[in-house]
Amino acid sequence: PPKDSAPLSGWVDLVGLDGEAAARQPRQRPTYELELGARVELMGLESKNGTMGILTKSFADGRWKVQLEDGSGVALLKGQFLRAIMPASEVAKEGGAVMSAADLRRAKLEERKCQMKQRAAERKLAASEVVVACA
Repeated sequence: PPKDSAPLSGWVDLVGLDGEAAARQPRQRPTYELELGARVELMGLESKNGTMGILTKSFADGRWKVQLEDGSGVALLKGQFLRAIMPASEVAKEGGAVMSAADLRRAKLEERKCQMKQRAAERKLAASEVVVACA
């Protein structure tokens, strides 16, 4: 029979002509910005690598509070240990959000308050340095 009509003839594309399995090359998932409500994967840790969670709070020092989806609680991690694999809007659409819409709004408001406090502290510090420099 012709090659194209043979059973499983389309598998050549999956395996490749040289016999190397395409599955050996890991497919890269798209990554997104870290944002409240986004689904993340933990990475670069001694334990919990690959664990999924939802970002529930950000801190001014770059850490994030993550509600772990395996039911083991929450984690407080720096952004370098997190990879966003689904934006908050998609998480909300699929109904997998740990937080309700109201909780998400409250968390975003809290994040903005925290950022404002951080900026005010930085301005106050800069102003005190100027006074000391002029004295």
